[in-house]
Amino acid sequence: MIMTEKPFITRIVPEEFRLDGADSLSITTVKDMASIFLSKSIAATMQDRIVYRVTKRNVPLESGELLQCITEILPGDCDGELFMTKGHGHSNSACAEIYLGISGRGLVLLQRGNEFQAIELEKYKSVYIPGGWNHRTVNVSSEDPLVFYSIWPAQSGYDYDAIFRNPFSKRVFRDGSSYKLVGVQ
Repeated sequence: MIMTEKPFITRIVPEEFRLDGADSLSITTVKDMASIFLSKSIAATMQDRIVYRVTKRNVPLESGELLQCITEILPGDCDGELFMTKGHGHSNSACAEIYLGISGRGLVLLQRGNEFQAIELEKYKSVYIPGGWNHRTVNVSSEDPLVFYSIWPAQSGYDYDAIFRNPFSKRVFRDGSSYKLVGVQ
């Protein structure tokens, strides 16, 4: 087992929507989200548009280590459905996760079996996501990015198929200058 041997510092750079000291950057476009958005035809016309970016500080994927990242979800929608992360569960379903709002406004959607919750995420507000809950984050602003910091156990793993096995029962759509949660089947 290889563990991180020395302490290190990671600085949140909110004005640049990134983690200083991050070793990876991933960019997710509408094309990458084609199976996620409800409107497949609109998604096909917006393929190269960026939905979100993630900067992450990597550590060994071992028990006792913690991963951290900054996620920036851009404002926008696909046929009214607001820009969001793909959403996921954890391979190790006992693992929890914490989100801390840096800037903007959003919702964290949580689904466990038939139980659904939507929790507001904003600057300096944290959301504790217990193990066993699939989670997805949505930017509800039409003008500003939603930026949040995440920290979670390195051994948790990602289970992106969990959102297809147990889909979110509600989606978030633009409603004038606000948003609305819409039930889906």
